[in-house]
Parts: sequence; C-alpha cells; structure tokens
Amino acid sequence: MKTIVTHSGPFHADDCFAVAAILLFLSGEEVKVVRTRESSFFYSGDFVVDVGREYDSKRNRFDHHQLGVEPRENGIPYSSIGLVWKEYGEKIAKSARASKIVEERLIMPIDAGDNGFDLFTSTNKATSPFTVSAVIGSFMPTSTEEKTFDEGFFEALEIAKQVLSREILHAIDQVEVEDKFEEAFQAAKDKRIVVLDTSSTSWKKKALEHKEVLFVIHPYDENSFSARTVKKEKDGFEARLSFPDMWAGKEGEELQMITGVKDAKFCHLKKFVAFANSKEGAVELAEKALAISKDYL
Repeated sequence: MKTIVTHSGPFHADDCFAVAAILLFLSGEEVKVVRTRESSFFYSGDFVVDVGREYDSKRNRFDHHQLGVEPRENGIPYSSIGLVWKEYGEKIAKSARASKIVEERLIMPIDAGDNGFDLFTSTNKATSPFTVSAVIGSFMPTSTEEKTFDEGFFEALEIAKQVLSREILHAIDQVEVEDKFEEAFQAAKDKRIVVLDTSSTSWKKKALEHKEVLFVIHPYDENSFSARTVKKEKDGFEARLSFPDMWAGKEGEELQMITGVKDAKFCHLKKFVAFANSKEGAVELAEKALAISKDYL
C-alpha cells in the first residue's frame, strides 16, 4: 500500500489537487491518504505534499513553503500541485502537450492563488470570478456544522479528482482538435474560413495563432452547423470580425430573408455565432458576413 501524507486542519485547492493528481498517477494501486502534522509521517510517507518543508521530487516530497523553491520562467510560483504536476503531469496526462494544457488552464491558476500572485485585474469591483480554489473552499466546515476538516477535505478531494480527470480528457481532445484545425487551415483555399468535422471548440487557442482566420465552421448538434467567430485575444470577448448588426438576435425565416441563406437558423444577439441546418449554409453565412464587411472585402 502507498501512503500519501498531507497536512491536517484547513485545506486548500493546492493540497486537494496535489493528492488528486497522485491518486490518478497511482490508479489501480491501493493507496491511503493521511492528514497530519506529525513529523514522523513526513519521513515514512511514500508521497508528502504541502507539508514537511522539503521539496525533493526524487523522494516525492512536494512542499513549497520553504525558501529555495524557484518559480516558473513566467514568474508564477509553484504550490504543491504545481510541483507534483511538474514531476508527474506528463505521465498522468499521457503527453507533454496535454500536460502543458492542463498546467496552463488549471494548475497555474491554483498555484498563483495559493501564493498570492495576481493573474487578472478586476474590471468590476461589484464581483469577482468564482475560481476552482473557491469551489474547494466551499467544502470547508462552517461555524454551524458538526463537520470536521478531514470530512470536508475528502469530500473536496472527490471533486478535485473529477475536475482533474475531466480537464485531462479535454486537454487530450484539444491536442487532437488542434492538429485537425491545422490540417484544415493549411488545406483551406480561403484562409479566413476554416471548416472542421468535429463539434469540439477546442480549436479556439490554435485559431489565435493564425491571424487570417475569422470564422470557423463545425457541427453543433445532430441538426445544425455553427459559424463561429474568432476572438482577438484568448481572455477577451471581442471578435476579429462579428456578424452584421442587422443579423443580431434574428432567427428562422426572418434571418433567412435578411441573409439570403435558405437554411439559416439563428444568429446570437452578441453576434459571435450563427447557425444553419447544413455545413454549406453555415459556410454561406460566413461568406455573407465577409462580403458585408468593408474591412475584409
């Protein structure tokens, strides 16, 4: 039996996800998770995370609270999950590319939050993003509950395992879809419109690498195709080219009349996506939008 040791008492996203990652790495083995601050366990545990004041990946010691743990090249410090992922992420996610996607999307934000490292500037003081760290924090016992920290931790651990497992699956999918996108882009006669045969939208980051791309066509469900705009920036909402103002919020016959596309179904009010019954109709919607825009004639 393998033993994973982490600290007792209040818990956070970094220790929850660090334990979750090791459990995925040890999948199929018998594992015991021990929450304690008794130092004898720091020597006997097979894995020790977020406690013990030692970082030695060769001995599976993954604490980050002591001096000497260097941050990433991008400046984001490591927390316990970041150190575990650095050692085992590629094996857990099955490839270096998928591991990097999970690190950028999930691991780095947890590391940053645990180390007081700002990633974003708030544009509205009335609210803040509800982060994955906040999700884990919601399992902490309240003052009115007869619930222990250990009970809350193990509840949160199940969620962390599910989230990490799903993010790995999406990362693997993103690698495959990005390769398909690159092939479709290279084959496209008009580089402004890329047509895919998958309903996944995991191409979005890849599309940012090609400034020519303005619309991506792909299946939406069993009965429709979407023509989707491409963002100017990864974390923004502004599109490189939106659908025409006169299409916004229109659907059915009204949209068909305005666009001249016989099977047009709907254009979102915010003009970032439009739908048609067929792939040809979705392509035609994109072509019509290009024709209307003076900037892309």
